[in-house]
Amino acid sequence: MNKCEGEREIQNDLGVESKSERKLEGERVCERERERAREKNCGEMVNGMVSDEVAHEDVLGQFLPDELTSVGLTVCLLVNCVIMVRWLNARYIGLPCSVIVALTSMVSSTAIFVMFPYTSHTDSGDVTAVASNLLTLQHVHESFSLLVLRWLLGFILFADATEVIFEDISLMLHKITLLAVCATATSSLLIASGTYILLRPLIPAASFSSCLLFGALISPTDPVSVISILRKHSGLLDRSLQVTLTGEALFNDVTSVLIFETILSFSQLELNTTTTSTSTIGTLVRLLAQQFVLGVLIGVVFGYAVYSLLALDVSSPVLEVGVTIAMVLNINVVCT
Repeated sequence: MNKCEGEREIQNDLGVESKSERKLEGERVCERERERAREKNCGEMVNGMVSDEVAHEDVLGQFLPDELTSVGLTVCLLVNCVIMVRWLNARYIGLPCSVIVALTSMVSSTAIFVMFPYTSHTDSGDVTAVASNLLTLQHVHESFSLLVLRWLLGFILFADATEVIFEDISLMLHKITLLAVCATATSSLLIASGTYILLRPLIPAASFSSCLLFGALISPTDPVSVISILRKHSGLLDRSLQVTLTGEALFNDVTSVLIFETILSFSQLELNTTTTSTSTIGTLVRLLAQQFVLGVLIGVVFGYAVYSLLALDVSSPVLEVGVTIAMVLNINVVCT
């Protein structure tokens, strides 16, 4: 009995020790799991803090980007140069403002074109800040051309048209129509033909449609320049000649835009379909008539609507100006 009881006590002691060891081992495992969880949470917190800092830097970068700041400084420098040149012209040279600005832009663009290869990259091959700013301005200019044609040209023509007496225009309407429509179309065709003949040996891929687009762009005169020069030297020309030149300067832009949009639409249509010579002429006539009829119809509808509003005396010059600006903007939206 004593021997059996001793063996039981030994077994009980061993069982207690094994239980305690298992308990300690379980506690160690739990502690290791807790350590891993704490490390994981700390890692997630650090990653979250880093991502928050990066996001914060991105937000600040949107408001204070170095590239945009430097581009703004470049634009500021260009504006100051233009103002200084115009002041020197008004003080010493005496050329028309539009002429001196055009000459300044030609000289500055030529200088940039010549100097760009020498200032675009550093010795290590990195792009310089000057080159980066010029490339950014180039992208802005590519979109700005379309902005001027589709949105700003209407405001420019409307502002000049408000200074014209249309009773005088009606007296010279036949001369104005001949110069603004026939002469502008003929000039566009001649310029396109000459450009095509000169470029064909150098650039075989040049198409006549592209040359015609170029001719339509440079054929019309600038109405702002013409009207400002005529206003400044009103005593040098006969009144009828002034009215003819003013009306032609206003309406030749309309002819140019009509030709440009028609050829552009035809070129895009020509890329998608295969046409014969007969269908080509028919498509051109249809697009030209469509542009002309829709343009006149939209202008008459909006013009009559605004005329009806302004006929109701509201005694508010600011409101009247706002109505006319809204009219031009709405016409741009509908035509676009």
